[in-house]
Amino acid sequence: MKIVDKMTRKEHRRQQMAIRIVGFYLLLGALWIIFSDKVVDHLADDLNSMAFFQTGKGFLFIVLTGCILYLSIKRGLTREEKVGEHHLVKDNRLFKEQSMVSLSYLDPVSGLPNRRFIEDYVDELIQLDGTHHQFALFLIDIDRFRLLNNSMGHLFCDRIIHEVGQRLEGCLKETDVLARFDNKYVAILMDSSAEKFHTTAQNMIRAVSSLRILDKQELFLTVSIGGCQCTRDMLNVDHLFKQAESALNRAKKQGGNQYSFQSFVGLTNDRERMEMANDLSRALERNELCLYYQPQYCVEEGRIIGAEALIRWQHPERGLVSPVVFIPLAEEMGLITAIGEWVLRTACTQNRKWQMAGLPPIKIAVNLSPRQLQQDSFVHIISTILLETKLDPCYLDLEITENIDMFETDLVLEKLREIKAHGVHLSLDDFGVGYSSLSYLNQFPIDKVKIDRSFIQKIRSGHAQAPIVSAIIAMSKNMQVRVLAEGVESEEQLRFLMEQQCDEVQGFLYSKPLPVDQLEKLLVEKLTGLRKD
Repeated sequence: MKIVDKMTRKEHRRQQMAIRIVGFYLLLGALWIIFSDKVVDHLADDLNSMAFFQTGKGFLFIVLTGCILYLSIKRGLTREEKVGEHHLVKDNRLFKEQSMVSLSYLDPVSGLPNRRFIEDYVDELIQLDGTHHQFALFLIDIDRFRLLNNSMGHLFCDRIIHEVGQRLEGCLKETDVLARFDNKYVAILMDSSAEKFHTTAQNMIRAVSSLRILDKQELFLTVSIGGCQCTRDMLNVDHLFKQAESALNRAKKQGGNQYSFQSFVGLTNDRERMEMANDLSRALERNELCLYYQPQYCVEEGRIIGAEALIRWQHPERGLVSPVVFIPLAEEMGLITAIGEWVLRTACTQNRKWQMAGLPPIKIAVNLSPRQLQQDSFVHIISTILLETKLDPCYLDLEITENIDMFETDLVLEKLREIKAHGVHLSLDDFGVGYSSLSYLNQFPIDKVKIDRSFIQKIRSGHAQAPIVSAIIAMSKNMQVRVLAEGVESEEQLRFLMEQQCDEVQGFLYSKPLPVDQLEKLLVEKLTGLRKD
């Protein structure tokens, strides 16, 4: 049963009473004007008596309408009191019924919905149509909260939780659900895609970090966020929670004040895994794989000089699947080399098409799997693709990561030198995350390092990561290696990187990963702008 707010109901009754009084006043005024003049004309014998009757008529109208208005208002207020008493009895009964339900669905500290509410809400979603619509669950944990709790006490920390909840709520849409799980995490269930997650997570981190003073205590709060995504037909609160908690722990291990996302948590059992594997084995021949491109910008000139090719799987039933899910599966199945070759050929072909269309030439960055480097014919595959697509090797940038150390280093080094001899550029991705970064930078023929996003996200005044980024840039420049910063999402980060003379940037501040047509449109706009200048 819908409970109407008591104040709204009272206001509605008063408006009705005011309308009745005004209507009666207008009717009385109109009748008075029409008939009072006729009475005065009938009674008055001369001008003096007419003036007397006209004045008396005015006073009489004021007294008469005043008495009528007084009686009408008094009658209305008396009726409102009786109606109010009647509704008060109903409201008390309904309030008790509603409170019993609300208490079971609300967290007593934050006033937010609890895990039981989310579970029931998910059950309702499962019954809805459109079972392949995507949802995401976020878990948010306040960094160093145990230290705050021990030093400031429970009551103060309860205030913090309540305030953080309000800040987070300001970042959400009306359809999103903000809750609190197990007296530990703030949780959000929202209609979301992997692309939207990054923007939402960044907004939430900024909203919480802007909280400075609470009860005259100056604070600097940060949060870690873990998220996962699934389709409606695979909604399961326990599984979602485990996946999101795993992503949250990963974010906290990287130092906090950041987010981690695990996309498409659909592989909940062996049967689903087998079905996904079967679908993936046919994805290439069915043309279900596609590439998105994230632009890379020159910091000094502000123009697009490259783009990273990012693979996506357009599953016919599950929608757009992130590589976070299917790349590990492809590696297990031995499909990664075939998929990697497809990505390389598709990216080179597309880059050549853009050049033939007269667009500004840019480098295309392609991520390499360690297993591709393990192939004896890998260097030949690269040279063949470049020959077939007629792409100049200087416009291809191959990215390697530190997990290439799972294979023989000398063999990898030999192949990288052969690739470099063909004129292809080489980049070291996720630089700074592992312990081998410096060793690889010195050992391999690297043209560019990509500073990992976990360092860039922590760039702010006084943060310990800022000097590390400065040191990486300075060291790379001394070795005459270009530097690209990944995950640039704020003006503050960009200003810092410009001050440190970072060469290139890539991130949501400039552009999210784009499908082919959208990046082509962006390149055309940039070309048009250059011609106008």
